[in-house]
Amino acid sequence: MEVAAAIQEVHALLSDPGQLPTLHPLINTIKITGLREESGEKVTDVLIFERLPMAGLRMPNRYRAEFRVTPGNPTKLGVEAYSFPRVRVSSEFLLKSTPHGTRVVMKASYGAPWPLQGYVVQTANRAHDELALRIVAHFAERSLKRA
Repeated sequence: MEVAAAIQEVHALLSDPGQLPTLHPLINTIKITGLREESGEKVTDVLIFERLPMAGLRMPNRYRAEFRVTPGNPTKLGVEAYSFPRVRVSSEFLLKSTPHGTRVVMKASYGAPWPLQGYVVQTANRAHDELALRIVAHFAERSLKRA
């Protein structure tokens, strides 16, 4: 996807866990539980509260995530999410400046016990598709307000 914003603005939005309730379709609230440095990365530990679609209902779920940012490098950031029972969603955002703004490539990988694999992949893919649309809309709305 391409967004109408400078790479630093896109990186700032995506690396801010406080933006998750606005950008991510499943997430209701977040709580930052820690900040640390690890292997040259700034890591923000977050507790996330979401509502998952199951059998026509929205079931509450809570999980932890780590936002990983390399200071001084606005071209990449990652999010590692861990949930019961042994569910893992890894997301990587690669950013590249373009003549019209910033190209954002989202890469995701999933891990889950086999009975949940189909549900986890389908739910996460749908959520990431909506996340991409909301990121584009965020910057498009901002551009319209400036005009």
